[in-house]
Amino acid sequence: MRRRGFIWVLGGLALGLGIALLIGVLLFWAWPAYRQAKSPLGSVASGPIVLRYLKESPVAARAQELAPRLGEEWQRIVELLDIPQEVLPQRIYVYLYAEAGELPAAFSARSEEEATPIAVVDLPVDRPVAGTFCRLACSLAYGRPGNLVLPRGLVLYLDAPNVLWAAEAAISGLWQNWELLFRLPDQLLPQDPWEELFFQVDAPWTGATPTLESLRWLLAASSEQPRGGWGWEAVAAAFAGFVLERYGGAGVRAFWLASGWEGGARALGVPPEDFAAHWEGQVAGALAEARSNPIIQAKAALYSGRPSQALALLSGVQGPEAAGLRAQAYIALGRPEQALAFLPEIATLEDLSPLEAGHLLLLAEGPGWEEELTRAEGAFSRAVAFWGLPGEALPERVTLYVTNAPPPVDLPWGVIWTTPEKARLPEAVVRFVHRSVSPLGMPQFDTLTEGLTLVLAYPERDFRREAAEVVDKGRWVPISQSLFDTYPRQLAEAEAGALAAFLLESYGAEAVHGLWHALLEGLSPYSAASRVLGVGLEELDEALVAWASGT
Repeated sequence: MRRRGFIWVLGGLALGLGIALLIGVLLFWAWPAYRQAKSPLGSVASGPIVLRYLKESPVAARAQELAPRLGEEWQRIVELLDIPQEVLPQRIYVYLYAEAGELPAAFSARSEEEATPIAVVDLPVDRPVAGTFCRLACSLAYGRPGNLVLPRGLVLYLDAPNVLWAAEAAISGLWQNWELLFRLPDQLLPQDPWEELFFQVDAPWTGATPTLESLRWLLAASSEQPRGGWGWEAVAAAFAGFVLERYGGAGVRAFWLASGWEGGARALGVPPEDFAAHWEGQVAGALAEARSNPIIQAKAALYSGRPSQALALLSGVQGPEAAGLRAQAYIALGRPEQALAFLPEIATLEDLSPLEAGHLLLLAEGPGWEEELTRAEGAFSRAVAFWGLPGEALPERVTLYVTNAPPPVDLPWGVIWTTPEKARLPEAVVRFVHRSVSPLGMPQFDTLTEGLTLVLAYPERDFRREAAEVVDKGRWVPISQSLFDTYPRQLAEAEAGALAAFLLESYGAEAVHGLWHALLEGLSPYSAASRVLGVGLEELDEALVAWASGT
């Protein structure tokens, strides 16, 4: 009897263990395998790297080959930065895309998964990975950066280690004002949608739940090409290279966390004046090398609006970098058919119809752009006259491309690229002139900047009447608010255009110049209005409403 009871107990235990084993198999093997089979995302692991990709993407055929390379590059970057392995997660998830358009589908699939990894990065397969891995590693090890200069500079420096960044910074001349880069990084560094995607969506301190803001950055990265800003980006890259080469991983950590360069120097125990002297000495020493290097000289000419001079400097120079610069120069001159020999992917640009008006050259898809170009040429002339720009302050020509094709290369100064749906050419050329007189960035008062753009672009519009309609409907928004980020475009344009028209009529062009430059100095709209116009912003708003209403 006792033996039978013992057998029953053993049988029960065996049955329980069997059920537990079955549940374990289902939970830890069958269910994940089923979910992986149903997921649109594929996965390959190599060392700490988990490479993920859309199964329908061309990346899928190369995943087994790419994963080990990514693993080796990750280890190299971690060792270069001297980051201890124990502060990093065991798994680094790299989402790789054959093209930016794959990003929304992959992000949607990723958001539906139960697990939310901490170490995540999105990357197009044709971009270098060293800089992106550096940004991820520093974010994981040190947290949110205290400034924008070092993260951008590290990516540029590590992605293109063969570029003579110090020489390029020297020949640009901007390095002499390098401290401005830490004061005005948002204005001086061009936006990189993939960088913004990382810091707003992928970074370890961001939330796992998608928000409207994160979706906005997602769409920007999937539809925009990063545009280089030669000059200031060269300064950022040279600065990051100087920090990394001279101070190593400790220097990167110090300057990553610092809100300004002085704080980074002090964190290393280096007096700021000594740090600045060594850094400036390195760039100054590279100036002679820059002057003897035709590639750097050509790049300086190209990005200062002189593509013909750039081509002359490149005469007889061979190599992929020279070929790329020639392609950019021909694009700047509006001759894509000649750029085709160096950049085969721009074949579609050969079909664009060229039109010329004054200083402007337009290459657009389809017919019917003559009137728009004429209006743009008038707007350009008005803007140049308003600012009193001499001819030498303008590029050799201003070339506008209106096409659905994305820009194939970084666009030199003097090239404007837009789509047929977004083309508002008079506004585009006026904004170009505004940026030409504001090389340190636009004033942080969009009601004024957009309003002046509209008044110069569309002299036929009666902004006083448009503003009066806004007042009559009780929809007036104080001009102290940021109109173009929040409110309907029609309302924002009416108020902004009315402000510019009112200022020109009541105070004159010189006062508008003064207000613009006061804002560029860093004054708030309140302080700038008080100093230049002698009235507070609230008083200015009341006067504007009265002017629009005719009271």
